[in-house]
Amino acid sequence: MNYSKKAFEMAIIASVLMALGIISIILVGATSMALSQFIGLFLVVGGIFGIAGSYFSIRGFKEPTTKRKIAATTVNFGITLILIALILANLVDVVKDYN
Repeated sequence: MNYSKKAFEMAIIASVLMALGIISIILVGATSMALSQFIGLFLVVGGIFGIAGSYFSIRGFKEPTTKRKIAATTVNFGITLILIALILANLVDVVKDYN
């Protein structure tokens, strides 16, 4: 199986979902709770695709290096790192609130 191709597809999907989420936040803001949860769904699903794409990028390390492979690895790991950083920042905020 061509893991690099699958990782590239995941990177595109994750990027589009993240971009939709960010654009929605900019345009709509947090006016209603239901709408902000719907916007958050874009970001969560985009993060899941980024993590899955990172998995496929790791599986495809032995395949020949191409521009698509480099782009997919960069985007997928970037989204995964941003997601981890956001989770850690939220955990730090929760710990500060309860101390």
